[in-house]
Amino acid sequence: MVKVLKISKVGGEKVRKKLIELDALDNSYTLGKTGDFLLFPLKKTRGIVKEFGGNIVDRNLSKVSKPVTGLKEALGKILPSSLSGIFPRSFDQIGDIAVLEIPRGLGKYEKVIARTLGRINPRINVVAKRAEKYSGKYRLRPIAVLDGENRSNTTHRESGIRLKVDLNTVYFSPRLGKERLRISKLVGKKEKVLVMFSGIAPYGIVISKKNPSAEVWNIEWNPKAVELAEENIKLNKLGKRVHSLGGDVRKVIPKLNKKFDRI
Repeated sequence: MVKVLKISKVGGEKVRKKLIELDALDNSYTLGKTGDFLLFPLKKTRGIVKEFGGNIVDRNLSKVSKPVTGLKEALGKILPSSLSGIFPRSFDQIGDIAVLEIPRGLGKYEKVIARTLGRINPRINVVAKRAEKYSGKYRLRPIAVLDGENRSNTTHRESGIRLKVDLNTVYFSPRLGKERLRISKLVGKKEKVLVMFSGIAPYGIVISKKNPSAEVWNIEWNPKAVELAEENIKLNKLGKRVHSLGGDVRKVIPKLNKKFDRI
């Protein structure tokens, strides 16, 4: 048994960092979860409830014999060694959703892989896999949840902005985060920028956030993406400088009757 701080998972990452700063987090034990609460193992308990709220309780948590540094290493401890050559090495993390590509030959172990990923990364609440093929009018690869909460929506953070995403209705790639930031640095003062096929408006929002005098127009034909783009513009308080337009770019652009500095 170990003394733990039982506290709401809302703001859990801030609590973890503060406990580390106070040298109060016992890293010899794994972090725990129970319902909507996180369990932080403690080296000391004095003043903790006053500082953070929550409750101090006794719990059985697993000892950490050796820190696991990655998914492949963790899978090596539980799956047949003969399969090690095809273990997934990486995944996309979008908000608190991890999206895996399950290699051929590991299909029957996909649930085990998902549970393992969720166990070694407490920031992940949903583990999913993508469909193998693009489908539908908007050429999407929807996800299927393998472990955790049964949902496809989350809030993703990058470059100081927040983006609401639904992985089953829109396209979004976290791998383009660095490219979005790079493009934003090329935009000059008071530039008028047009972003075509803009999705949920990540480019437009990053550009506007990093360039307070720029104005951005986003055009997207997926109505679900347009809806989320409008929510994201409001979420980041950019309504006066970032515009979201729905429809075919070939029809929308002529109606704008504007000249742009960058497209």
